[in-house]
Amino acid sequence: MHPTAGSPWHSDEPVTPIICAETEKACALLLEFMSTMKNWENKFVELHKHNSTDSSVLCSQAGVELQAIYAKYLTKRDRKLGRIVDGTASFGWPPEFDPEAETIVATQSVNKRKAIIETLWTHPTIVPSYSVKHLFTLICKHDEWRLDTKRAYHQAKGKWVTQVL
Repeated sequence: MHPTAGSPWHSDEPVTPIICAETEKACALLLEFMSTMKNWENKFVELHKHNSTDSSVLCSQAGVELQAIYAKYLTKRDRKLGRIVDGTASFGWPPEFDPEAETIVATQSVNKRKAIIETLWTHPTIVPSYSVKHLFTLICKHDEWRLDTKRAYHQAKGKWVTQVL
């Protein structure tokens, strides 16, 4: 796993990653979160397609379920940006999180409590492929890893920009 160009720790020298047990735990949590989010989003996309129920009711139900996911996987702090607005949540296709479409390309253990994971997400159907680099920051507190931030590399701006979790 080599950091890609645009990575905050990119160099042209070959990199031999040292993945410690804690970084592996952080990676496992990120992949579990992605899988949970994919299942959540796919569920509500399908319900929306095949249900004549008022979409506000469906979005409210999605918000309740998303809050439970956030409580399990995200750091506990106020978030200025988010998918949940007034108790309702947004969803769509393709799922924003998909462990089958997103590959871990590099990891960095900043310290015992913080890990940064770089991924490459590739759109499942666009040909030629469209891909986006992401950086996920995870924090370990009380022996529990949680996702804190997500950033995407913005090609035109040449920098990492914060994204909604």
